[in-house]
Amino acid sequence: MPTKQCKIAHITDLHLREVIPGTSASPQRQSRLTPLALQDLLGDLQKQSVDLLVITGDLVDVELPHTPENDEMVLAEYKLVKERLDASGLRYHVIPGNHDVPELLFQVFGKESSFEVNDYEFISFYDHQIGGDPVYRQDAQLEYFKSVCRSPGPRQQIHLQHYLLYPNHNEGWPHTYANAGVLLQEIAESERVLLCLSGHYHPGCQVERLGETQFFTGEAFTERNFPYAIVNLVDEQVEVQQTSMKAWCDDSPIISTYRGGGTWHHGNLHMHCSENSPCSVIPLQSGVEMFASAKHDFLAVTDHDVIADLSDIKKKYPDMVFYEGFEHSVSNHMLFINETVEPLFEIADKKQALQNSTDYLSIVCHPQGPKLDYWTVDELLSYPVKPTGVEVFNGHYGVGAWRKNGCGWDYTEFWSACLDAGMQLFAYANDDFHDGEIDFNNGWNVVLSEETDAHALLDALKSGACYATTGLQIRSIQEYRGRIVVNVGQEVHGRFVGPENKTLSSSTAEVFEFQAGAEAFVRFEAEAGGHKCWTQPMFAVAEQGLQLN
Repeated sequence: MPTKQCKIAHITDLHLREVIPGTSASPQRQSRLTPLALQDLLGDLQKQSVDLLVITGDLVDVELPHTPENDEMVLAEYKLVKERLDASGLRYHVIPGNHDVPELLFQVFGKESSFEVNDYEFISFYDHQIGGDPVYRQDAQLEYFKSVCRSPGPRQQIHLQHYLLYPNHNEGWPHTYANAGVLLQEIAESERVLLCLSGHYHPGCQVERLGETQFFTGEAFTERNFPYAIVNLVDEQVEVQQTSMKAWCDDSPIISTYRGGGTWHHGNLHMHCSENSPCSVIPLQSGVEMFASAKHDFLAVTDHDVIADLSDIKKKYPDMVFYEGFEHSVSNHMLFINETVEPLFEIADKKQALQNSTDYLSIVCHPQGPKLDYWTVDELLSYPVKPTGVEVFNGHYGVGAWRKNGCGWDYTEFWSACLDAGMQLFAYANDDFHDGEIDFNNGWNVVLSEETDAHALLDALKSGACYATTGLQIRSIQEYRGRIVVNVGQEVHGRFVGPENKTLSSSTAEVFEFQAGAEAFVRFEAEAGGHKCWTQPMFAVAEQGLQLN
């Protein structure tokens, strides 16, 4: 029978914001959603009967200069967190991280250096890193560390600190103590330190043993799926179970196509060249060079009923992803795009062509240009297989002539009507490049993907992990249990939109929040300085059977 045991919940690097405006500078941090996830986690931990909840730093995401007004906001954040922790009934302990304001955190949570739980001795260290400087355990904290390591007391120690003691992770940012060697030697000679818990390094580290001591660094709670750990101590045994709030994340009234991780990549999906499209005056090589100079990550060449040979182009631009494609140009036009495509334009009936290309990216072209009824909602409804999406923007050089017929570049109303009719179509923005500078870099698509290969980017485009833009960039699109947060990163006029193109909420800001309710779908669009962006719709789970990986 064990003589002692202790069950610890370990979370770290919450980077939360509830009172402080905006979001974290890092788009991976879900600052404004973290308070909701924390509240749900506390309820879960009550059911798991943990003996202690430990938070090892960066409770709040503070990037503010010290002013009385800012300090009041930070203090209010700490008080809100403490209210939730107290209400949970859990025993907890909080230490500051480099993004915290230690003196304000201590004012709310106190500064307890050591305490006992179930015959284990917990020791807290309050080292603090300034900016990106190396972090040291020094002065009074170093002397205290030496004294507890060398003390003869009988209880095994659990050391709590924000920074890493082991292993070494200082690539890109100093995460591990600069004097870690000295500290590890003290621990090795002590034989009392059973476990060291840390944070700060957001990817986290698996449990590693060094001598008689084990070291664990938790993943950042603020990032994807809100990870945390349950640490079970049984006598001298340490077992760490890493888990997350994924089940809570999945329990949402809406399906967001932006739940995956990764970084943003941009490119164009509608380009012609003079070799294959009589309406174009720009050779393939010249056109590709323009998009490469504009730092496009991917490009689809979509000539009218011709598949361009891209073998030489791919060799000349190895850092750029190219897709084969064509613009099916019998009657109203539609793009067909894939890593490699078949000549499905030989099938005059687009309905049949779509049925033969269900794994392609297929996009309705300029639906109200060159005339208002170029495409109709009723026609699309008649298609047994629907395309992937619609060009919500098309930067065609002929737009001046189109406008004489009441047409233009922006096809938001047509797309909205398709959504109202029950078609789950995504939005894309394309240049429709023909004629050089006049129809170049007017609109493009920005894709969220962890990988940069052709297959991964295409999957993201087909699954809607992208947004359409004519110049506005979105830093992050996040969602948790129906709470949507969009960070544009600059002041714009933004609005959340539901069925019938109705505005659900609107404001002029950098960060926008909305709680989804009974709407069939919610999407976001923004405008500033003549530029726009459109996110994909987030459909209500009850309205459709769409499933995400």
